[in-house]
Amino acid sequence: MKPFVIELYWPDMTPALVDKLVARAAQAARGANGTVSYVGCTLAPRDETCFLRVAADDEGAVRALVERLGVEGARVSELVEVPSPSDPLDDPASSTSVRFNTSAHRPSK
Repeated sequence: MKPFVIELYWPDMTPALVDKLVARAAQAARGANGTVSYVGCTLAPRDETCFLRVAADDEGAVRALVERLGVEGARVSELVEVPSPSDPLDDPASSTSVRFNTSAHRPSK
């Protein structure tokens, strides 16, 4: 499974509303026949943004989860882990090589 984030712009979010969303997301992921797993939630309250972290077989499974949740305007992105070099000051040539999937589907506006 690959890591994904579901980004939700959420003005006026409250702890109670976030708790409900997290419970719904976890329940919806359990009903996804193993194609999506709920991982966690991170909030950026000042930016009025909620990030649901999930693991999924593919982006389509995450989008299906978003549809089951019934949230509007959600952005789905695959996450790429960039490991920390052991000591970049000792060996600047050992920089991390990051690869992006530029052919990934981008939703039309």
